[in-house]
Amino acid sequence: MNKRSFIILLVFIGSFIENARAQSSGSMIALKRVVGKGDWTPSLNPTNLYGPESINFDAAKTFKGIPAGLTQTMIKELDFQPPQGMYELYKRLDGKMPPDMLVKELNRQHTDTLSLSSLPIKHTVHILSGITADGRRVLITDANNNLDFSDDKQLTYDTAASGLSVKAAEALVPGQDVDYQFAYNGKVYNRKINLQISPYQTAFRYSNPAEQQHYAVAFVNEYSRGIAKLGGKEYKIVCMAAYHPPFFYDSLNTNIFIRERSDSAAVTSYNLGDTLLVQHNKYIFAAVDPVGRQIVLKHAGKGKSVTGSETGQIAYPISRPAMNGQLFELNTLRGKYVLFDFWGSWCNPCISAIPDLVALDRKYKHILSIVSIAYDEKKNLPVLDKLIKENGMQWIHLFEDNKDKSSSSIVNRFKVAAFPTQILIDPEGKIILRIVGVGKSRLIEDQLETVSKNTHDGR
Repeated sequence: MNKRSFIILLVFIGSFIENARAQSSGSMIALKRVVGKGDWTPSLNPTNLYGPESINFDAAKTFKGIPAGLTQTMIKELDFQPPQGMYELYKRLDGKMPPDMLVKELNRQHTDTLSLSSLPIKHTVHILSGITADGRRVLITDANNNLDFSDDKQLTYDTAASGLSVKAAEALVPGQDVDYQFAYNGKVYNRKINLQISPYQTAFRYSNPAEQQHYAVAFVNEYSRGIAKLGGKEYKIVCMAAYHPPFFYDSLNTNIFIRERSDSAAVTSYNLGDTLLVQHNKYIFAAVDPVGRQIVLKHAGKGKSVTGSETGQIAYPISRPAMNGQLFELNTLRGKYVLFDFWGSWCNPCISAIPDLVALDRKYKHILSIVSIAYDEKKNLPVLDKLIKENGMQWIHLFEDNKDKSSSSIVNRFKVAAFPTQILIDPEGKIILRIVGVGKSRLIEDQLETVSKNTHDGR
């Protein structure tokens, strides 16, 4: 072997080892924080701000810099990490809160004290709400978290503009960088997040008139963006913290959107743990930095299909007890169409859609299995049972506690954000249709009619 051939061989071996190492350990994609709304980032839901009646509000805090000339004032609180607030409240009460109450609350939010900070941290931000003599609203966010409003920006709003849509409210409110801390896996992180604090959007209602007068919500006004090089192409990745606190990135709160950099088609949404298919190569969204500085894509071999919740993907293999106590396993329904129906006793549109489901069940029972997933409170189980019996919903029924925010939740797994949502799965297990809202059963029938006709003709 001559010298040149030997060098080429070394380069090839080095490249092979580097690729193998990257595929086994994962590729780290750098992400950059971007303030504002992106071209294809979804609008986030507002987060309510609470007054001094909030359970985590620390009455021992003293605030400075409250402007003179306001006829009424109230300090509201945005808690970025409610479990940390509950843990700190437990410690402040020094034995007056039963330990099982703390454990119950932390379990409800799928966390434990080992992942939190044993010392108080700045996990809240405070917003001063006031009314001027001429009836205008004043909002001051303690952006640097020093309990002093004199060094923060004062924003004045015309209260006559209340009741705006989310999009219109966001357009009228400037973003502000806010400093706070959060605890994650026992470590405390400092973070700066851009928020829009708005008095306009009125999705929530209070029984307390004073709270209602000082109504305010917060919108997250940023996202993280990066470029991934996969299969010789560049893909634009956007990561966003979920629609509610905590606003840091973890397996429960990270929404990932990706598309080819040169493509203008609709983006696809992913969660951590989901698989991306690129030219028959599978890449798992394996991990993300808590403050959104990088995301890890891990190569997971080759294949022609991936498991997920989007149209064209193989549906996640759900397995859990049904409401009648029998084990339900989605894979046992292979060979038939399956319709997931996400509903709840609290959802009037869901209830109005029941007759359409009953009609589908009667007409296509020979090729279709309906599986209703009730996303509800446990106390409403008798109501659900009554609705099922009175409406003749003679199919499979699952129940999911709407307090379940874990990644194993069916609602979270299938990215259900509105009710009713219906997902149609073909006999091979592939998702072929997603529907949100009522009055759209014709779309399901269009998928089933040809198959049903061929089945009857074959007989």
